[in-house]
This record gives sequence, C-alpha cells and structure tokens, in this order.
Amino acid sequence: VHVRLYQKRSANPYTIASIRDTGKGPVLTLKGVHSRTEAEGFRHAEIFVHETLLPELDDDEFYYFKLEGYEVVSTEGEALGKVVQILDNPAHPLLLLKQNKQEVMIPMVDAFVKDLDEENARIVIEVWPGLLGDDS
Repeated sequence: VHVRLYQKRSANPYTIASIRDTGKGPVLTLKGVHSRTEAEGFRHAEIFVHETLLPELDDDEFYYFKLEGYEVVSTEGEALGKVVQILDNPAHPLLLLKQNKQEVMIPMVDAFVKDLDEENARIVIEVWPGLLGDDS
C-alpha cells in the first residue's frame, strides 16, 4: 500500500511493508526505513492514503472527510453554514460549522442531526436554543 506521510509541511511517499497492532495503536514498517532511530522521526506524522484504497462502508457509515463542505440547514430550511471539519470527541463526533465569521461545534447525535443527505451534500439539524452560540 502506498501512502504519503505529512510532517513539518512536507509530504513524502512511502510503501507500507507491514502493520501490527501494539494495543496503543498501529505500528507501520515502511520500505526504505531501516532503523528505529529513523522511524522515530515519523512519530505523529499524518498518514494519507488514496481514497480508492479505503474500504467500502455500510449504508449508515461515512468517512468524516466526505462531509467537509456540506451545507448545514435547519429543519425549517434556514441555511446555517458549511462543515469545515469533523472533530473526534470521546463521546461523539462534532461538526465544526463555519457560520459567517464564527465557528460553531454541533454534536453529531440524533437529537440534533436529523438527515445526512449525501446526494445533495447537505446536513439537516434541529436547532435548539443556545446550540449556535446565540439565542437561536
């Protein structure tokens, strides 16, 4: 599998020779990296793979990156902004929503997210008082 490792604003291509789980996370062996000291330089690097290498998901699953740029609207049809990023959170993912000049985090739970429309790149949410940081 060919990947790109991003660190310190540079990206370099590598081929994964093997992967093993340590219980604390995966450890990759990369072709062309021959020592532990050399490998330590990749600690905390971001790993990017081509989308075609990602496994197929069930109908009720999605990749976070695919939601970036989706329009977010209220159940009443009011445009609320665009998804900037999905943030990992121990309890549940958070939608980071760009709303005018501010960013708002919305928990991705059924109480708020009423529809995820992949065909139209839109997420419908139910707005509760205070959810958007104002008196909405």
